[in-house]
Amino acid sequence: MAVNPASKAPDRPLPPEGETEFAKQRMQVSAMVTETNKWPGSPELADRLEKAGHTGTTLPVWADVQPDKVAVVDPSGEVHSFAKVNRRANQLVRLLRRRGLRDGDSVALLCSNRAAVVEVLAPTRCGGFRLTPVNW
Repeated sequence: MAVNPASKAPDRPLPPEGETEFAKQRMQVSAMVTETNKWPGSPELADRLEKAGHTGTTLPVWADVQPDKVAVVDPSGEVHSFAKVNRRANQLVRLLRRRGLRDGDSVALLCSNRAAVVEVLAPTRCGGFRLTPVNW
């Protein structure tokens, strides 16, 4: 089907900001960042996050600083805290190491968009593995 580049896409009304699940999650993340900036010792936290960011290992920092805060919300509505996601990520790294995977090895993940993506992304980054996500 050919598309005329001069034609304008139809105007579609956007849902109000507060009515979408994505908007709620975005507001939670924004509130978390704002709260982080208010913490005493924020420069130290910023330094820890910057260092961890270079290696893709920020999850353990957040799990240490705010273990009970929301890290991931599944499409089903199930809430996962930073502590829970970090604990499951550590379990997966240990499992992959026991199965013989080493730094630089590849891991493929086939799943829908859900918390498992983060729970596999984090340990593959921390464990030095390469992740190929195949999600829908």
